[in-house]
Amino acid sequence: MLKIKQIRKEKNVSQDYLAQKTGISKGMIINYEKEVIDIPIKKLVQIANILEVNVWELIEIEGEKKDEIQNRYLLEEPQSNYSLENALRETINILKNDVAEERKNNDFLKKVIESKLFT
Repeated sequence: MLKIKQIRKEKNVSQDYLAQKTGISKGMIINYEKEVIDIPIKKLVQIANILEVNVWELIEIEGEKKDEIQNRYLLEEPQSNYSLENALRETINILKNDVAEERKNNDFLKKVIESKLFT
């Protein structure tokens, strides 16, 4: 999950200001914060810079997965083509998969509850 809204509020930055500085419409900022649409990695990096945080702070992902990706980026990047963009893209894909799995689990639980209620 992305923490754009949380960090933006902690930094007392308005959506209007963020939109103005990034050249992104306020509506797009809202969509990115709600994760209605995927944010391009370049925009994520741009927002991190404006909010004066490391881009990894905008991404909420559990321990080992995030550590593995960050370490690969930090350790391998000088010797390979494993760039920040690749690391972020991989992280975002993991988040998407986690969200999809969570939705499946919720749908399953919903069906179980409905079947118990309506039988």
